[in-house]
Amino acid sequence: MSASVVVPTYNYDRYLPDCLDGILGQTYRDVEAIIADDGSTDRTAEIVRDYQARYPGRVKYVYQERQGVTAATNAGLRLAAGEFVGFQGSDDVWLPHKLERQIAVLRDNPQVGWVHSGVLYVDGEGNVTGQVSRTDQPAIGWVFDHLLLVKFIFEPSLVVRRELATRLGGFDERVTAGEDWEFELRLARATPGAYVPEPLVKYRVHGGNMHRNPLHMERNSLAVLDIVFADPTLPERYQAMRNRAYRHVYLESVIRYLQQGRQAEARARLRLALALDPTALLEPDVARLAAKTLFGAGKPAWLRSLQTKLRRTEAASGG
Repeated sequence: MSASVVVPTYNYDRYLPDCLDGILGQTYRDVEAIIADDGSTDRTAEIVRDYQARYPGRVKYVYQERQGVTAATNAGLRLAAGEFVGFQGSDDVWLPHKLERQIAVLRDNPQVGWVHSGVLYVDGEGNVTGQVSRTDQPAIGWVFDHLLLVKFIFEPSLVVRRELATRLGGFDERVTAGEDWEFELRLARATPGAYVPEPLVKYRVHGGNMHRNPLHMERNSLAVLDIVFADPTLPERYQAMRNRAYRHVYLESVIRYLQQGRQAEARARLRLALALDPTALLEPDVARLAAKTLFGAGKPAWLRSLQTKLRRTEAASGG
């Protein structure tokens, strides 16, 4: 096989057939699916056996007792035989031309170690609810500094050279959520990446997603940054981004709490973000978010005055 797709799963038998159909129905035919089962108690094993019978030699299965998604992903990666490897949640679906498009980019650009793509958002029933196809991403380039501040890569859109993924040691099992971001940051430090704007994945958003828990996501994002900035080999130009990076995590939490109507928690995270970087209020998006968090809508006179004073201070200091 020249491509392997690692699918960590836990009790998602209702979505697994669509996931496997998407992988095994690729126009790029030389692909295997590796199901890394993190202790499922539903029909996952039965479904995998059925697909193994239908697709001999193209479906692998590894089972472990509840060690977490990161450990399951690494268990699957160790079984991968392909030159290229992708990672997919068992509730997501690859579109038919995904591997064909992305592997062509990797073959045509040997300096590139990984490639990601646009995605379609779908609900629990598979209905398309939105699309992400960024216009601010380079077709090919070094993006570590951008990725440190904005998590713009969707893990199921990612295809990596297996040699690179193995050399980097796979996923860090100290991180139980957000492990994809930590892995992608190491990828982005190691080699240039590539981007295919075309949506090639259906990314399912539903009640079982871990990103529904703002505190869980925040703690794991902070853990990722702790790992990144503790690395003594991290260049100084990136170390200088520390406060901005942590600020972004807290601002993401503000947005998540606001979406859930949890105003008090949103305000608390806003205070943490601004303590790290008060000049963030100079940024229009942050100022709007602050006004919404504190007052629900609009921008009070005192906030406009504070922004003006901050701009004058920045100008006086040559910033």
